[in-house]
Order: sequence, then C-alpha cells, then structure tokens
Amino acid sequence: MQIIKFLAASTVLGFGLANAALLSHYTFDETTGSVAADSGPAAAPGAIGSNVVLGTPGKFGTAFTFNNDASQNGIVDMANAASFAAINASQAVTVSAWMNWTSSTDNRDTVVFLGNDTVSDRYLDVGATGGVNTANLGGVFGRTRGTGFPSLLASSGLNNGQWHHIAYTSNAATEVTELYVDGVLVASTTTPAFAFPTFNNFEVGRLGRSSPTDAFAGSVDELRIYDSVLTAQEIATLAQGPTGDPALSVASTVSFNTGGAPTTLSVSFSNTGTNQTLTLSGATPVTISGQDAGLFSVTSFDNNLAPGASGAIQLQFTPVAAGDYSATLSIASNDALNPTKQTTLQVKVADPIASVVPLSIDFGSFATSPAAQTQTFTVSNQGAAFDLVVYDLLVSGSQTFSTNTTLPLTVPPGESRDIGVVFDPEGADGNFSASLLVTTDGYNQATFTIPLNAQVKLSNPGASLVSHFSFDSEANVADDSGPNNLDGTVVGDAQRSTAARIGSGALLLDGSGDLIDLGLASGPAYTTQLVSDGDGFTVACWAHVPGSTAIDRTRFFSTYANGASALTEGWGVGRRNTGRTLVATTYGKADYLSPANTAPAAGAWHHYTYVLRNVPVNRVDFYVDGVLVDSRTTTVTGFNDPTSVGFAIGALGRSNAFEGFDGRLDDLRIYNRELAAANVADLYNSAPPLSGYDSWASSFGLDPAGNGAPLEDADRDGLANSVEFLLGASPVSGASVNLPLVTKGANGITFVYRRESAALDQGFVDAVEYSNLLSAGSWSTAVQGVNGVTISSVDLDADTEEVTVTIPTTGNRAFARLKVTAPQ
Repeated sequence: MQIIKFLAASTVLGFGLANAALLSHYTFDETTGSVAADSGPAAAPGAIGSNVVLGTPGKFGTAFTFNNDASQNGIVDMANAASFAAINASQAVTVSAWMNWTSSTDNRDTVVFLGNDTVSDRYLDVGATGGVNTANLGGVFGRTRGTGFPSLLASSGLNNGQWHHIAYTSNAATEVTELYVDGVLVASTTTPAFAFPTFNNFEVGRLGRSSPTDAFAGSVDELRIYDSVLTAQEIATLAQGPTGDPALSVASTVSFNTGGAPTTLSVSFSNTGTNQTLTLSGATPVTISGQDAGLFSVTSFDNNLAPGASGAIQLQFTPVAAGDYSATLSIASNDALNPTKQTTLQVKVADPIASVVPLSIDFGSFATSPAAQTQTFTVSNQGAAFDLVVYDLLVSGSQTFSTNTTLPLTVPPGESRDIGVVFDPEGADGNFSASLLVTTDGYNQATFTIPLNAQVKLSNPGASLVSHFSFDSEANVADDSGPNNLDGTVVGDAQRSTAARIGSGALLLDGSGDLIDLGLASGPAYTTQLVSDGDGFTVACWAHVPGSTAIDRTRFFSTYANGASALTEGWGVGRRNTGRTLVATTYGKADYLSPANTAPAAGAWHHYTYVLRNVPVNRVDFYVDGVLVDSRTTTVTGFNDPTSVGFAIGALGRSNAFEGFDGRLDDLRIYNRELAAANVADLYNSAPPLSGYDSWASSFGLDPAGNGAPLEDADRDGLANSVEFLLGASPVSGASVNLPLVTKGANGITFVYRRESAALDQGFVDAVEYSNLLSAGSWSTAVQGVNGVTISSVDLDADTEEVTVTIPTTGNRAFARLKVTAPQ
C-alpha cells in the first residue's frame, strides 16, 4: 500500500506541483492592487501593505519584496485564514517558499508566521537567520513554539542574492520537525511531548505576535501551505520547480456578440508546451461561475492536446433578454505551472436589431400645390428572437408632414413593416422640410431620424423679393430696386461694366478694397426680414470669375464689421477659387463648404443660388446654373446681432480677411423665403442665352464685351479673336496653330484654311481676298467662277471643314489673305 501511495504522489508531481494536501498557494504574481490571491482550496487572500513592493523579478514570474518593515504597511496579512482549521485538525503542516535576500544583520527575520496572537510564544515561523550565531549567518530557520521548543537552523551563506527553496515541516503526532534547503534535508529534530499552537493568525514578512518584530528584508515567491507533512520526494519536486510543460494558453477575456436566440459559443485554447500532452483533468475540468453562470453550460471540450496543438470548449448560451452578460470559465488541466486557468466570458446580446430604409424621404417638386401625397419607409427587425416595438413617431419641423400608423407597432424577428408618411401642403407653396424621429426598442439603435423634404414652386416669388441689385443704372450702380431700397455706396474703384450677363450693366470689382457698402441699416433690415420669420431665405446672383484671378476666398454678399480686426458674428455667401468650392457661413462659426470642384471653372458667367433653410440655419442648398449641386448641414446655428453689423456686396469686409471678389457680379437678388428648385431654374433661364461666340470667349477667360470682343487680339499674335474663332484656335495661347497655308504654282496660288461650323452658325462670314500690289484698293474677293477662281471644301469632322481656294495669277508676285467679318 505504501508503494502504491508513493506512485500516486509521483504521478501528481510529474504533472506539476504537489497538491494532495495543499491548502493555500500564493504566487505573488500581482503587479498592482492591494490583494494577494490564494489559488488553493482555503481561498484566503492577503492584504498587501503599502511598503511591500510588487512586480519584482521572481523565481517564477514576479515576486513580492519586503523592506524590513515590521509595521502593518510592511507585510502581507492573511488574518484569520480558513486554512487554520485544517492545520489545527491535522496537527501537521508544511510551509514551502522561495526566498531571495542579502541581509544578515538581524537576529531572525521571519518570512512566514502562523501563530496565536492571544498567547505568548505560541506560533510557527520560518525565515532567515542573522546574528543568531556565527555558524548560521545568512542561513534559514524553522520553529514551532508550543509545549516544547523545536527550533532548526540551516548552514550559512544562503543570503547571496540567489533564489533558494525553503521547506519546513512540523508534525505534533510524531513530534518531529524538518528543515529543507533547495530540496535537501538539512536539519531535523525530535522534541518529546511538544504540542501545536492553536493557529489564528497568518502573516508574511514579520514575526506577527502581539508586539510584531523581526521583519524580513528580501523577496518571496511561490508560498504554499499544506495541512500535512510532505515527503522528501515531494519536497524535492517542489524545489525543482515546475517544468513549464505542458502549458495551457487561453485568452484572459473572450468576447462574443450574439442575437437573442440560444447559440453555441466556442472558446479556443492551446498547448504551448514542447514535449508533454496537455490533458484537462478532474471530475469537472471545465466549470463556469459568476453572475450569469446559469445562462451558460459546457457541452463539449477537446482533450489530450499534443504540444503545439489547439482545441476548443463549446458552450451553450441561452440569453433571457438583450444586454451584456459575463461569467468566469475555469479550466483544470495538467498545466505544469498553472493547474487551473480562468478566462472571463463577455457576451453582448443585440436583439432585436432595428433598421430603417430609406434614410430620407423626398416627395419631390410640384408645379402647383398638390393633394395629400403618401410615401412609405420600412422598419425591419433583423434580430433572431425578440419582437421589435416601434413606440413613437414624432414629426418636428413643417407640420405639412404627418404619419398614418397606429402605435405601438410590433415587428417580429426577421420581419418588416411599412409606415406611411403623408405630405399635405393644403394649398401652400415653398420648400417644406421636417424630421421624423422613429423611436424603437432596438438594441443596436433605438432611434432613427428621417429627414423629410418637399417643394412646391412659388406661385409668386417676386412677393418675397426684398432686394434686387441689377447694376444697370449708370447714375447709381448700387441701386436697390427691391422693397428694402437699401441703395449702397461705392467703395474703392468698384464700377459699372457694360459687359453684363443680364440687362445693360454689371458690377466690376478687382478684389482689392472695392465693394458696395449697404450701410449699418442693412444689418437689422436683413436680419429682421430674412432671419426672424424662421422660414429661411435665398441669395442668387450671376458671377463671372476671371481665369486669371489670384484670389482664393471671395464673397458675393456678406456681413461686414466696419473695419474691425475680427468678425465673430455674421453670415455670407461666395466661393473659394483654388479648390472650386461653394461656401456659405452662418454666425461666423459654421462654414458650409461644398466638395472640391463643385463650383464651376473660372472664365465664364454662371448663376449661383444659395438657399439657407430652417432658421436658425442648419442646412444650405447650393445651386449652379439652376441645378442643385450640393446640400450641407451643420449643428452650429444662429445669426449675427442685427445692431452691430451691416452688409456688403463683393467682400466680407473685415480688415484682416477682406475676401474681396475679383470679377463681375450681376442681377443680385435676395428673397425672404426659400426658393423652390423650379423657381431657381426660372431665375437661371430668365437670362438670355449666351451666343456661341460669347461662350467661346468666356471659356478662355475673356470678356466678350472687352478683351474678348471679335476685333480684339487678346494674345497679340496678329490674329483677331474672330479669326481664331473661325479657325478653331486659342485666342490666349499666342501660339500659331491652324494657320492658313498658301502655295504658289505655275499658274496661280492655292489658299487652304480651316473653318468651324460654329462660327458660320453665329453669322461670322469668311472670305479670301487676293492682290498683286498690296495697295488699299487693289484687293479682290475670291468668288467661285469669277476670274478663274475655284472654291471647294471637304469635311474634316462633324464641326470642321477644310476650304481650298485656287486663284489664277499673272506676273511675278501674288498675295492672299483671310478676312472674317463678325455679325452686327
């Protein structure tokens, strides 16, 4: 029987540390906190004093370092540990620990104290020897103080800064105590008739009697307390230390996202050892504890993992509702270092899962006020187990929108429900917008906001016009013909130009200090009329930005601050030329910027409209040439103080960021309502179309009424703009391209040139003239069949033809030229 018992113990020890009679096990691997965990059956954690250093290098992992402090701050105190009952019952104990120290100045330095704090000299302690006697300097000791006084001392020289395993056993039944160093028995004694103390106090780091003393200076690791006397073989195995093979590896936390239906969860683990097979051990090697343990059950697990192999533990999880759940999974195995490992299970149950489509509803544009219109959106429950409930549908904004669904509305798992939204303007016109707040019990998202929009073309947009600057008046270029009658004052060299897009005049600015000042009265006037009524407003104008401009940030219409160094309030509209973005600003804080390249390229007239919605503004619609190109929203809302600022045309007006406009502005209109898309299109279409020639000149950044006029030569290459228009050449490059070709033959000359059909369509007339003298009255026009002249043409492509003129000549010299006449 004795041999069988020994073999059983050897088998256990071969897999790891001895545990047959283990009560408490302190790894001292904590690096933070104030509690030393006890992984043994006694589960007696210790309170860590503030002068104990955690996380120092240990024999295995980390260790605790003590600083010769006999106060409560210098120890780990297990207090009335539950392990005492087992030791008192067995009248036998083994203390095992790893120690590392250098001090030898004290009489005795106690590492482990198991005692009675009510009776003097009733305790068991193990520690390092100091000045006990010369032979034992730097050694270790073990004592059991009760009836009789067995005390053991080990040889000197152990205080060498190296780790040493110390084991002390005491057996009241056999009256024998033993002291082991590094697995070897170094001392034993038999003291007849000695009795165990009745233990009720457990400390590490000092002699914890009623007057504590003999504090330890050094490090301690892997403290184990047994309620029996271990054999020499078992102690030798402890001194060898764990081999680290096999080794169970599992994540400290495993997280899952699931629906509400019962589901299988898989926790992966592996054997990171190199030689030994990992086996999950015990009657129940996988257990679950914690607050939500009852919702988990172990269905299967892999076992006998070869070195380097991985396996999984399968769990059944049955949630009761949506929310977050947690539990602790404990895995018992033959892991050499950690017989039991734990991982935290975290499960987020998202169910029901709500979704809404579409994310916005636009009823479109109507030419006249329609009867009630209905569109639907769909609420879906993508969850697996629980019903989705729609509790509320709240419309904020225009009350022309409403819903027609009875609430609450239940959506079973995997199903959808349609909800109707009604738009009924009841004869009104304008832009209508609102937000529909959908409130559900969806776990993933409980609320959804659906923007609602509709437009009814204004039947009389002129009724909402508050200012109109046509720039047609020669006497007063800043005349406001609208109801506001806010005639402006010319500042700098702002002037009227006849190169207009609509009407007879435009405002010409160079972006360098010139503008139209509308005065301080414009601040309260515009704020009252545009902002205070809460139904939004519109700014529209024609603008021509020259392709040569070097200015980036420009404003068409904006607040100004009378030369103040900073403008903290206000709003305005314009564009940024470098990135070709449209810009509107509210409250001096929020810039609504369209994406890059939204604004048209410079060098031509374009119509810009800014519809600022829902005052305080939280949305701006940008239109170019009558078409919506972008919408921007922001959470920053509000407008300027109407008593502090005025308005300007062509600049922001503050001294440190003028943002002046370089180019021409025309037909600036300001409305106190949000124009509908159809009204914006009407504004754009009300301007007469540009001629093909004007569009061509503008595309090169030329002014059709100025340097781009037909008889001008913008690039000074000797060819009038009209000639380059007909030839299909560039009026600004200065390069000689598409030039006519003249060749002389035996009987005359041949003149070949290109001709664009667009020029002919615009009424431009081309003709070839020839002469022998170059005098003013000597030129003749080449006419088919006259004086032997032949003219023919051939199409080069759909827009271009090549014309060949053959002219008979006599004499030694002949000349030919191309003449282009622009339409009147």
